[in-house]
Amino acid sequence: WNEVYDLAVNSMNPSAHIVYLGGRTRDRLGLNDQAVDLLSLYLQNWPDGQDAPNACIYLARDLAALGRVDEAMEQLDYYAETWPAHGRISNLPWYRGSLLAENGYWDRSIPYFAETVRRYPSNTTVDDAQFYGCLALMKTGRTAEAIEAFGDFNSRWTQSVYRPSSRYWYGVL
Repeated sequence: WNEVYDLAVNSMNPSAHIVYLGGRTRDRLGLNDQAVDLLSLYLQNWPDGQDAPNACIYLARDLAALGRVDEAMEQLDYYAETWPAHGRISNLPWYRGSLLAENGYWDRSIPYFAETVRRYPSNTTVDDAQFYGCLALMKTGRTAEAIEAFGDFNSRWTQSVYRPSSRYWYGVL
């Protein structure tokens, strides 16, 4: 990974894909500031590049990891406007909700988690979104709604990795 990063930042003329991969190696290592730099560079130099939609998604996630939530949300808006037919567009509400929740904006995350469940019931993130929606209701003091949501989650997602936690919080509430 460090070799790919080295190629991305020290080559005279790195390829677009190497710059993208260099950014990805940084966020995988938790070096989000370096990832932001490289993914921003990628999008600036290759806005129509093959990796541009994914670079935009990961740039948003890296910005959020740095606490730059408004910039992250702007990146996700740009992604939605620029690539509305991209293969990961159905993950967009989950991306929005999760980066808000990760930064403590539980109240703002609720509509995005609900959107995933409502609009994309077959998406791979739907049980994640429904569980985090339950947590968001609980964390914002909406106890009655949280109890109902956890009960619904437990009935619907009997094989989910989140079910033990959901059952716990249902019992606590």
